[in-house]
Amino acid sequence: MASQYSAFLQNLLMSVLFIALFLKRDSMEGTSLTLAAAKWIGTLAPTILMGVITYNSVVLACGIFCSVFDLIYIGLLAGKKKHT
Repeated sequence: MASQYSAFLQNLLMSVLFIALFLKRDSMEGTSLTLAAAKWIGTLAPTILMGVITYNSVVLACGIFCSVFDLIYIGLLAGKKKHT
């Protein structure tokens, strides 16, 4: 259980830090829409397995927050790509 919590909390932190890095740099340097989408999809599978199917409310909440921040990041990258 503790390893699941740790992994999902680290993933949530990464989602937030990707947004912070993008806003600090104001560029897509070192990343792409493909990478952002892959991170989001890669988080969905364990969220569904461990959060929904085996129902763990902490994992589910972290997975939902990760998805929200990942989608914000994808939106920021997509917006930046349109302007370049």
